[in-house]
Amino acid sequence: MGAARHARGTASAAPKRLYPPGNSSGPEKAERFAEILNEELHGNGGAVELRPTNADSAWHSLRALCIGPRAADFEVDWVEEQEGKQRSLRVLARPGAAWEKVSKDVAGGYFVSNTTDAKGLAQKVEIELRQCQTLTLHGYADAKYVPFTMLKALATVPDLAGKDHALVCTVGSTSAASASEETVQRVLVHVSLPSSWAEAVREDFVAYPPGRNPDKDALKRFRDSVHGRLSQGSVVVMECRGRHATWHALEALAEARVRTAEMEVQWVDGRGAEGARALQIRAKSGKTWEDFNSTDFTSSGLLRAGEKSQVKPLAKAVGSEVEKTGAVALHFHADDLLAVHTAVKAVASVPSEHKGRRVCCVPSFGWTGSGDERRRSVRLYLQNSTRKNRR
Repeated sequence: MGAARHARGTASAAPKRLYPPGNSSGPEKAERFAEILNEELHGNGGAVELRPTNADSAWHSLRALCIGPRAADFEVDWVEEQEGKQRSLRVLARPGAAWEKVSKDVAGGYFVSNTTDAKGLAQKVEIELRQCQTLTLHGYADAKYVPFTMLKALATVPDLAGKDHALVCTVGSTSAASASEETVQRVLVHVSLPSSWAEAVREDFVAYPPGRNPDKDALKRFRDSVHGRLSQGSVVVMECRGRHATWHALEALAEARVRTAEMEVQWVDGRGAEGARALQIRAKSGKTWEDFNSTDFTSSGLLRAGEKSQVKPLAKAVGSEVEKTGAVALHFHADDLLAVHTAVKAVASVPSEHKGRRVCCVPSFGWTGSGDERRRSVRLYLQNSTRKNRR
């Protein structure tokens, strides 16, 4: 594994390492830990290093930072104590602003629960910070796993963004009414970008298509981020593993505003399990819909994909049609996710079936049938790619 991520470190002396209590600690030990931590931070003005290794120690870490005489700022990253050992979290905390200067507003922030997935949360945070540069995470203070999930997600964001420095965070707490009108305590973390992160938007914007049964708000944020970046001239890159992620990526591109989205698909080594391959979609803004719809589609062939279609024969057919006439349309039903996945895999497989030939395509929606038999369809209009093969 690589070296630890850089921390800003405002204090001249090395931070004092403290050990947060675990699951077998009683209230007396927890209170003593909080006293020592806050004395070092606010009494001595020093920095503190914490190494939470489980949900209990993460909970005690954030709790102690929340109950000091002033707020605390912190950074969190992944480190290795010895080569080859599993990574652990490192929290570097230092004195922060007066409590009255720390916002208690959680409206519009990301709610974190005991069941929130840390990796999924990291992906959402990374995308959101590209848009607004600040955000807030919040969850119920008595939820055991919430602080651990928050810390793991925040430590992962720089890896996703390809950055060397940790995010800047301020921890606090607030009381708010729940749905049942009961007052509940919440822990909140305000997150912002460090000054070392480049302010300019990268040419390639990485978006993370949701999987099965996504939250409606999360799906809307994903689509909006894809459409916004395409309209700004960015190249949008999406890694799709599974039919649901592939469908959500394709749907977002087919609904591009004003201009079409031109996309290419290739096989890549996935970020998940070792050896697993994934579909990588690279999309950019194309012609206006008016110009695209004026295309003479009758001069090119038409292929169809269904639930029984096979990737390799379909890839061969696509490549042959493009080689023969320069373009081909590939149609399939939008509600048949197996056909959707097969079609996109076939597009990615054209180079291996046609000596490196690459194709690009424009996805759009249409309808087939009539009356009760009317079904929404996806249309891919495929042509030779002008981009060189990167295999």
